[in-house]
Amino acid sequence: MSSGALGLASHQNLVSLLSVLLCAPGLEKAFTLAAARVDSQIAWSPTSPALSPVFFGLSPAPFDVRIELLALALLAALLGSAYFPKPFPTLAFLTRAFGAFTLGVLALDAFVPIGFAPRYFALPMAALLLLLTGALTRAGRPGLLAAAAILCMNGLAIFRYLSVPPSAREDWRSAMARFEGKLGSRGVLLAFPFHHAAVAAHAYAPGLAMGGGYTSRTGPLFWYEPPASFGGYSFAGLERMDDAGAVFRRLAPASDLCILSDEPDVHKTAALFGAFEALGGVEAFDTGDLRLRALCRRKG
Repeated sequence: MSSGALGLASHQNLVSLLSVLLCAPGLEKAFTLAAARVDSQIAWSPTSPALSPVFFGLSPAPFDVRIELLALALLAALLGSAYFPKPFPTLAFLTRAFGAFTLGVLALDAFVPIGFAPRYFALPMAALLLLLTGALTRAGRPGLLAAAAILCMNGLAIFRYLSVPPSAREDWRSAMARFEGKLGSRGVLLAFPFHHAAVAAHAYAPGLAMGGGYTSRTGPLFWYEPPASFGGYSFAGLERMDDAGAVFRRLAPASDLCILSDEPDVHKTAALFGAFEALGGVEAFDTGDLRLRALCRRKG
């Protein structure tokens, strides 16, 4: 290979490496999450991995076996394009990056059961999408047609994301405004899982006092004493509480309380909501979004 070709290959590898490293914060979060250890006991709601949203952007996702097989075939074609009919340095680098990062996420999931939320695959997906772009540019007119088809499908996905009810995202803005009106400065919102509501409150209701935590597979509650804010995935200040009812009874005489959860599996929070209802004087609270379930109680 000539010196010019070697220089071009080195430049391409450097650009590809820098592009992938844009997702380094995601990798840092993953290692912080693993190091926290307590998180390995928190009850997540893991979903099965699906490759098709990467290529087709289906949202909401009408997955079936045919779509997943098509996505797998496209993945195989992409990985093969890096080496056939002859190796192409930049694409080969991205193929290795995709493989290494994917194995890293799977290894992390085996150590800390984080499930398959798409955001956890930011690193491998960055490499894969760069690989997709590079492979399509090598394919000439067929690649241009394939790119146009993928763009159209993703455009349709964006349209559906914005227009198909219910909205793909919970209405945290309205919910936080309602809680702020309900609790004001005299009450506390207890959220499970904590970080979803805490981040929303920071943006939409910064004056709202927050507490809460996480349910667990083994029974205990992992708890942030109010007032609290989400400080990152090191889970600093998170304490284990073996009796959720005792925590609620301690707080109830001093503050108006609301309990909130966006956990889609109601069985995972049933004991928690049951302990709150046992306080008495509890009523359902309308958050404006059925996916954000809440109960409230006045102090005393």
